[in-house]
Amino acid sequence: MTAESDAMHHGMRNATTDASGTGATQQLQSLLGALLQRLDEPTAERVLGAVRAELDARDLRAYSSGWRDALEASANGACAPPPTL
Repeated sequence: MTAESDAMHHGMRNATTDASGTGATQQLQSLLGALLQRLDEPTAERVLGAVRAELDARDLRAYSSGWRDALEASANGACAPPPTL
């Protein structure tokens, strides 16, 4: 698989979208694809690795933030306690 097709398949499917849901993603995919085509293979792989690392970091921050929000809501009594048997 080439760096470009790999980017389209793996790295960019979770990119930020605009109000239409796909416009920004398509623009980002096109831009990244054009960039990767113009780079030599080792450089393209490094760029793709950096993009993947950033997306993974954003996913982790969002996941962690969700858990933090849930714990804060639980501590503030916003969540109902589990049922007792």
